[in-house]
Amino acid sequence: MEKRTTIKTIAEKLGVAPSTVSRAFQPDSRISDSQRALILKTAKEMNYVPNQAASRLNQREMHIGFLIQNIYPAGRDQLLIGIEEAYQDFSDYKVSYHVEFFDETKDCAAYCAELFERCKEDDGIIVSGINSPYLKDEMDRFTKKGRVVALLQSGFDYPNYLFRVTHHATVASHMAAEYFSLCTRGLPHRRVIQFTGKRTLDLHLNAELAFSSACKEYGIEVTGVYDMNDNEEILSHMAKTILTEERLAETEGIYITSGLCLPLCRHLEEMGMGDRIFLITTDSFPELRPYILRRTVNASIYQNFYQQAWSAYVLLAKYLINHAEPPRKDISPHPELIMRSNLEFYKVP
Repeated sequence: MEKRTTIKTIAEKLGVAPSTVSRAFQPDSRISDSQRALILKTAKEMNYVPNQAASRLNQREMHIGFLIQNIYPAGRDQLLIGIEEAYQDFSDYKVSYHVEFFDETKDCAAYCAELFERCKEDDGIIVSGINSPYLKDEMDRFTKKGRVVALLQSGFDYPNYLFRVTHHATVASHMAAEYFSLCTRGLPHRRVIQFTGKRTLDLHLNAELAFSSACKEYGIEVTGVYDMNDNEEILSHMAKTILTEERLAETEGIYITSGLCLPLCRHLEEMGMGDRIFLITTDSFPELRPYILRRTVNASIYQNFYQQAWSAYVLLAKYLINHAEPPRKDISPHPELIMRSNLEFYKVP
């Protein structure tokens, strides 16, 4: 059986002390660049895999801060579950985290400065779903201190991010348009209405543009696009004023890109249109399941907040531990279409 490569065998091959080899795998250790490069090259050639957990025992704890938009409880809860499970998976690596919730009603320079004051000990932060110019200023100050910023479930226009994990809004919208195309095949009219989340966020704007383009490709007419601003009260008002009996009589389908879709589902059932309008929503959460089972919701695009949060934590932890670069700048889980037939596979953790 082939002998396992250890720090000692690498040291013997290069004629150096084992402690020198060990320091080569610690980014902050005092060792020349040329010697570090030679040791890492030799270790790779010898198929050596360092015990990262053991190498972290004598090093300081790394800290990750999460700044999370707090307007979508179902999505927020899934993010928190993903973060906590990633933390448990990395419990041996001396990486901790804390969460700060962003209140957009307080958005101002002083409030964002206060948030970042709570993150002053963090080695990296992950920003989720926030679009604030004041926050950008604080992020710039944070990165100028040699720390890193990553984005999660965000279309935030910030150029200096290490990586971004988010659902693929363009593919999701194409999937919705294709599904409508299949459902309405053979009908004399194929007309849909779209409700978007905040148009000021690139995620929702990209989803809107992609859906419009795909509908045109499939011969579907988009008769209206309405920004419900990721606000259930606004959506409830829109549903009652826009989706009248006359308007619904001239509509075959509705697509909403925000997970805050329950007022729309309730309105369609109250109007007795739950079994006539093809409705595609976003996400999977307990309150939405009955509408899928009753076929008021024909399908829902699964964003997988849990997996996104888990991946973001792991990627940043690996970067902080050993400077492991993320595989790509932008990372997206594959969008999935939830229907009544496969709903049981999407019970959230």
